[in-house]
Amino acid sequence: MRFLVDNALSPDLAIRLQQAGHDGLHVRGIGLHGSDDEVILDHAAADDRIVVSADTDFGTLLATRSASKPSVILFRKNSEPTDMRKDPILEEIHAIRRALAKECHDDISEIITHLQKRSRGAARKTVTLRPKRVAKPATRTRPRRRRTA
Repeated sequence: MRFLVDNALSPDLAIRLQQAGHDGLHVRGIGLHGSDDEVILDHAAADDRIVVSADTDFGTLLATRSASKPSVILFRKNSEPTDMRKDPILEEIHAIRRALAKECHDDISEIITHLQKRSRGAARKTVTLRPKRVAKPATRTRPRRRRTA
């Protein structure tokens, strides 16, 4: 298979594709590293290559084209930061949420009622403030010109 690896991915991927017996090129290796995505798609289509990228713009470009090629393989990166997955505070919040859901038999109405009762019985005072009025920006009016007859 013939691949064209986009700038969003490492040139090492093209090398690994070659080591696996495929015809893999990276855009840097053919002078397209600064090119627009459309140029890369056109080159891949003309050279009968599959674009490999992590750039989601390629999906949008393909949807707007009526061409049947090139194909695109899109690697999606994990959207959740690595350090957030094992956050002890988030884990504690999730544990409390699961325990509350279990106690209330996964009934959202019962959960809301439970939380409302708990907040009414809390030692802290709940303060409700009226919404602030936002002043409208002053409009600058031009003085009227006198018409002379």
